Amino acid sequence: MSKAGYSAPSGAAVALVAATAKTVIGVAAPAQFGVDLTKLRISFDGVTASAIPVLVELCYATFATNPPGTNSTSITVQQEYGRSIVAGFTAAYAWTAANEPTVLTTLDNWTLGRGTGWRSRRPRGRGSRSRRSSRGTASRTRRS
Repeated sequence: MSKAGYSAPSGAAVALVAATAKTVIGVAAPAQFGVDLTKLRISFDGVTASAIPVLVELCYATFATNPPGTNSTSITVQQEYGRSIVAGFTAAYAWTAANEPTVLTTLDNWTLGRGTGWRSRRPRGRGSRSRRSSRGTASRTRRS
């Protein structure tokens, strides 16, 4: 079985507010498509030793409300490899504070210091999969 691979880079930096969860990127797939999250890169612009660490959560998302493109900025999905087909999913970044997507279930979380640069995270096993209608993955952050 061959696969097609896509990337969904956010178009700009996403501002964080202390003690407030913020969904920074999300991908949703309809019933006829699945999503395998194979890599996630996150960076922060804090440059001092006193910069506050950030809790990063990798979430399963039903997008019951506010799917990608609703109260967020849509991302143009880019095909990276595989047979050329139209992407059957949507992606977005920077949901507005009062309009976070629902329902989010945390699959994994870790703390990343703001002054440490970027981190690449690969989910364990074969990746984080989503196979149901209007489901996907999201990453949200929370400053201490």
